[in-house]
Amino acid sequence: MAHLELGKDDIDKLRKTGIANTAFLFKLWQEDHNGNDNLFQVICLLMRAHGLMQVIKPICATDAQFMIPCMLSQEEMIIPAGYTFYFKFKGFLPQEVFHCLMCLVIKKCQEILGCSPPKFSSNACVWYNFKGYNWYIQPLSQKHRLKVVVR
Repeated sequence: MAHLELGKDDIDKLRKTGIANTAFLFKLWQEDHNGNDNLFQVICLLMRAHGLMQVIKPICATDAQFMIPCMLSQEEMIIPAGYTFYFKFKGFLPQEVFHCLMCLVIKKCQEILGCSPPKFSSNACVWYNFKGYNWYIQPLSQKHRLKVVVR
């Protein structure tokens, strides 16, 4: 199979927003699936099953959008004051825990009517009007904690 060229706009979008569409991922992973659509679907299912990416409002199978948290930009997000609690982890808090949590947030927000799409950066996850409240989650890796703020 001929090598398919990746578009600069798609690469920039992935690096800035952490979002990629099906066609882009098919091109990106072409060496892993050799053009086999079934194998490509298995790769996508494995990525989703392990919290490495999440479908964002699929319109149809060919143009679904995926959030890939490890590709989010390094922009800092400011977390406002509110009811704050922490989840403390013994030893360490891998960044991947936060990535899986972001995928779960996307899934839940899409299931609940009236919930706005979440916003993300590499240091925070924010979603609005989830059961009437605004929620903010921030990993504090040096302190081995997840900070949750509810307003």
